[in-house]
Amino acid sequence: MKNTTAVAEIKTETEEEIQPIAEGEFKLPLEPRFYEFFYIIKSGLEESVALKILETIRNSILERKGIIIGEKQPQTGWLAYKINKMLEGGRGWMKFMIKPEEITGLKERFKKIEEITRFSLSKIPKESSKIPKKRIIRKPALLEKKEEVKEEELDKKLEEILG
Repeated sequence: MKNTTAVAEIKTETEEEIQPIAEGEFKLPLEPRFYEFFYIIKSGLEESVALKILETIRNSILERKGIIIGEKQPQTGWLAYKINKMLEGGRGWMKFMIKPEEITGLKERFKKIEEITRFSLSKIPKESSKIPKKRIIRKPALLEKKEEVKEEELDKKLEEILG
């Protein structure tokens, strides 16, 4: 007589997320990663237009279920070299967390924004995703007040030493 045992099928949450690609291969769901988006916008734009661009960037990330960690509004300044015959432009950045499969769609969306002259979208390590806090510069504590010595006492001590 053969000894057979029944095996119960137990589905876990992770098994439902795993999608087979081919026989014997499985595609694991990708974890969200940290990204930094640096951009340069055309100079001479009104502040309201610059804020509208920032809002468009923010909404593009949020539509793809991204989480914005930090941002810097575009500030006008001189560029290191000419970009599209411009020497001046507004530079800003945004740090966010999003799934890697959403990045290609995000890049395409950023390319369609005409006011953005250049941009860089790069993956960053988790450690650098923290926004640096403003440092509080504290004045050094006042040096301990030394006891005031009278000139007469100094003269007496000098006379004792010099004899």
